[in-house]
Amino acid sequence: MGRLSTLGSDLLLEIRRRRAQRRLHARTVLDLASTVASLQQRLSELESDLDEVRADSRRVAELRIQVEDALAASTKSPLE
Repeated sequence: MGRLSTLGSDLLLEIRRRRAQRRLHARTVLDLASTVASLQQRLSELESDLDEVRADSRRVAELRIQVEDALAASTKSPLE
């Protein structure tokens, strides 16, 4: 009878352990899902920032060309 009681206790402990593992796993999955959502949002923000930087870079390149053209035109002698 003592052996049966020990087996019953062991079984209950195993059931509790598995339940605890499932709860932990569920929390971990939820935490990971939340982290993924946050990272996706941040990635979207960074991509938007990158688009702005690229647009600014193109504008700077255009302005540089205009300045170089204006400088070249201003340094030409009137006889040219």
